[in-house]
Amino acid sequence: TSVFEHMIACDERGKSEGNFEGRLKANLDFARLRLLEQMHGARLLENSSCLGEDAEKVFVDFLKANLPGDIKVFRGGHIYDYEGNRSDQIDIIVTTPDALGFCPSETESGKYNALVDHVVAAISVKSSLKPVTFEACWKAIQSIPVYETMAKDHPPLKGHAWPLCYILTGETTSLEDISKQWAECAATGMRHTVQVLLSLNEGYAYPGNACWPLRSFNQGDPGSHRVERNLEAGLGLGWILTGITGRVSFLNKRVLASVDRMGKLLGHSELRSAVPPTFDRKHDTMFRGLQPIHGKLAWGNRCYWLHNRLLVHSIDVNGKMLENPNFPARKPFPPSQKYEARWFNRNVHKISGNLCLLEEWLPNASLEKVNVRRDVVFDCNTGSELEPQMVAAFNKL
Repeated sequence: TSVFEHMIACDERGKSEGNFEGRLKANLDFARLRLLEQMHGARLLENSSCLGEDAEKVFVDFLKANLPGDIKVFRGGHIYDYEGNRSDQIDIIVTTPDALGFCPSETESGKYNALVDHVVAAISVKSSLKPVTFEACWKAIQSIPVYETMAKDHPPLKGHAWPLCYILTGETTSLEDISKQWAECAATGMRHTVQVLLSLNEGYAYPGNACWPLRSFNQGDPGSHRVERNLEAGLGLGWILTGITGRVSFLNKRVLASVDRMGKLLGHSELRSAVPPTFDRKHDTMFRGLQPIHGKLAWGNRCYWLHNRLLVHSIDVNGKMLENPNFPARKPFPPSQKYEARWFNRNVHKISGNLCLLEEWLPNASLEKVNVRRDVVFDCNTGSELEPQMVAAFNKL
């Protein structure tokens, strides 16, 4: 089936859904298919280097046309830190409006050298992507110097990725094979997280630890990936545009409410039928398994919201969930559960040697609300909880 027939079918599906989310998915997928058609046209260039350059131009033109006008998008260059460390060749560099950089050739479309604290996004582009070429993209992204003072310069962004890194390609033979290679690369350690891998002919994939926006509570495994296809495939473009726009809006001290609403709209657009409206697959823990903390401690599978703002999690020690003997279980799950789970704030934990400090949230006597918190320290080698006086000693460390 031709790309144009896919476009017509995409438009009809969007109209049939009868709401803005349906139209949004259709429009984004329409944009993806237009880009794919441009990539197919570029394949008439027999020289591989010319094909690679045209692939970069296709994505650069799309970003310039769809990002706010004051965001700078450069085709190719290097990223430096202030110690002189330099990245490998980066295909597309997106910077803040006031970025200080330079083009050595002083031409409009020449390569660009930028400082890491001015770079919003770093994008690796391939006309086609295989596991071997994915590894080359991965190494180029990992070569980007670390923005060491990011948390000090921008405290609200502590824990976020900098820069936002993406891999864009015209086609892949199998996103599953790419995901396996991705997991192998992630297992060797990484400086930077690839937020989205977008394949114009298949769809897009993102890792468990993606941060668009930050999911500091319930971070997933960097080696696990979710793949989106069919009508949802174009949403990958939406996430990339929203992530970059949100980062620049924050740096320029603009109102982020509209960006946040767009992110929620994209999240709802990903949902299939037969799920509740409050479901968010990026926050879902079902079938994810235990996430290790340190030693014998791991985040459990159970969680719930406190006063609709804070998400707390259970803790497992040696595979057994910690329970609070002061509160009998009201709705046991599994049936063998005798007491309520102990709940901990996933945003707060500190490790020193074999000791781990956690923030526990305690229910009051009536169980109507949870509003008491305390610090607890565990020995990660044994899984045992230390005495309160040890907590004070740990805090001094």
